[in-house]
This record gives sequence, structure tokens and C-alpha cells, in this order.
Amino acid sequence: VVVQAGHLAQCMFYVISGRLTVLGSQDVLEPRAYVGDGSLFLENSVRRETIVAMVSSELLHVGRTLMEDLQGEIPAFRRLYKLYKREYQRAYRAAHQTWAWGALAVTAMESMALHQKTAKRKTMGFARLQQQVQLRKSRQFTR
Repeated sequence: VVVQAGHLAQCMFYVISGRLTVLGSQDVLEPRAYVGDGSLFLENSVRRETIVAMVSSELLHVGRTLMEDLQGEIPAFRRLYKLYKREYQRAYRAAHQTWAWGALAVTAMESMALHQKTAKRKTMGFARLQQQVQLRKSRQFTR
């Protein structure tokens, strides 16, 4: 078991090798996939799903402590982390104010970018997410 539903989430995992599966679904996570990135941005978040290794797997563990250490050592990383934390939390709050949490969660859980070019692309993704939320809110109230 990599993560257990209902447990406190304090880190994310990046799949280096192997295969993971989400219990109760057909989702398979292979190398370059990640789980639990929201735990780096949300306090007291709880795992929603149980994920297990299908075969022997190598995972990179990224916790909040590492994020805090990197922010102290690399000012540019601190700025990017704060930007993504703010955008992630905004998207998370917006998603909880609509009826479409499932569809928005996938979009909201984009990974944190370490390069400026990627950061710009990701920020545009969050802008699209906000547009979707506003559109869904307006549809909800017109029904």
C-alpha cells in the first residue's frame, strides 16, 4: 500500500519505475505519474483513495519538509511555490463551491513547475480552470 484512503496526506509520490493502481478503479499509474501533490499545498488534507503497487516499484517521496527546505535555499523556487500554492488553494475552494468537483479535481491537481516556461503554461491552465468554474456556477444558478 502506497497511500491509504482516509489517512492524513503529508507528501506526494512520483513514480520512477513500476506500476501503481488506484483501488476500486481501472486507473494505472506508470513512470512519470504522481499522486498526492495536493498535500504540498493544503493543510490537513486527507487521502481520498487507496493506491497500491502492482509490481515492485521505485517512488520518489516529496514531503512538505523538503518544500520548506528548498524555499529557504532557492528564492526563485519560493516564489513559484507560493504562486502555485495560492492558485491550487483557489482552484480547490472554487471546486468545492460547485457540483462538478470530480471533473475539476483532475484539472486542479497539476504538478508544480520548476521552470519559468512551464510556470507560465501552468498559470494559464489555472486561468482556464477558473473560467470553467465560473461557467458551471452560472449554469447552476440558471437551472
